Amino acid sequence: LRIFSTVRSVLDKEYSQGKGLEKRAKKLGLKDKTELLLPPVTSLVSCETRSRDWGDLVTIHKDHAFAYVWSSKRGAQSGPILRQDG
Repeated sequence: LRIFSTVRSVLDKEYSQGKGLEKRAKKLGLKDKTELLLPPVTSLVSCETRSRDWGDLVTIHKDHAFAYVWSSKRGAQSGPILRQDG
């Protein structure tokens, strides 16, 4: 996930799925960490209210049953992975 500013490049930010993807891929017997990366984002919502307490971005990914919570402060996944019905 990458957020960019059309006004100032200083505000650009790339979000991480967390440390240890390489190690986790090896443990699962996968060739490399790219097999663990999330599919493309199809929907994104953000809310700054109480963002200091929990994540302020939620993403939904193509052909994926979960919604992911991200923290713009940390620039990484934070908090629960939400299951979508259907």
